[in-house]
Amino acid sequence: MAAFAHITSLLNTLHFHFLQPHPCLIFDDTETIKSLCEKILHLQAFLEDSEKNKARRVLESEIRCVAQDAEAKIESQLYKLYLCRNRVEHPLKPPQSLYHTLKQVKRKIESIERRIIQIKSNNNHSAEPKSGNKIENIKAGSSSQRSSEPNDVMVGCDDEFDTIMHKLISHSNKLEVISIVGMGGIGKTTLVRRVYEDVSIISHFQVRAWATVSQEHNLREILLSLLDTNGGDISDLPNQLRQRLMDQRYLIVIDDIWGTKAWDDLHRCFPESSNGSRVLITTRLKQVADYASSGYGLQRGS
Repeated sequence: MAAFAHITSLLNTLHFHFLQPHPCLIFDDTETIKSLCEKILHLQAFLEDSEKNKARRVLESEIRCVAQDAEAKIESQLYKLYLCRNRVEHPLKPPQSLYHTLKQVKRKIESIERRIIQIKSNNNHSAEPKSGNKIENIKAGSSSQRSSEPNDVMVGCDDEFDTIMHKLISHSNKLEVISIVGMGGIGKTTLVRRVYEDVSIISHFQVRAWATVSQEHNLREILLSLLDTNGGDISDLPNQLRQRLMDQRYLIVIDDIWGTKAWDDLHRCFPESSNGSRVLITTRLKQVADYASSGYGLQRGS
């Protein structure tokens, strides 16, 4: 369930940057953050509801897009802020634009909450799900809508973008794992999303899939995201994924992986087809990147 993974990733980002016991930011409006987190928890509960819930099917794509867009904008502003971190000894105060972004995200989620109530109360006349918004597990030649413009955060990152693109579409036929490692908030996810949605990547790989792992990884939810499905027996999901990827040139993105155990659970699902398939991971921990990657690591930030 891709929407659940993205909304969970947004929640983890908010907790990591704003609700730590000793944050590196001076944030004057923690009540807005706490209120926003509560609303995100409500969306999580909504997404965890029965897979037959029509309201969830209608809004799942919209929830995913809102979460992706919010996390990209927040990480973009935090990245610029953290660039100044080594030049000062005191905690940093976020710009007003970040406060505005957080309130805007809150309003969007409140709008979704109102639609949930409306659809549930009138499920016999609910709107049909929107099409064309799926990102995960897209076949070559398909199109997907972008939830945010990469130029907002990619200033100065063209070299990194080109490096990753080269490693993904190089002539090596064996399966390779490429890692991007760095602290939270420096734009790793946004950089990878820009690569993932590039037209040359879409045309090069027959299958693409994306999963967000986060600190407390849930193997079943990760596999469901990679398979782009809403249900299944955990004992059968790894085999389903292997069969889906077998004999296909695939790109798998494993975003925000925190531990080697999560990697051990996942990597055996990726078949070695000797056709140039790639796995691209982002992590905050260098030891995880070293453990998982094929010697192709890119470190962002300090």
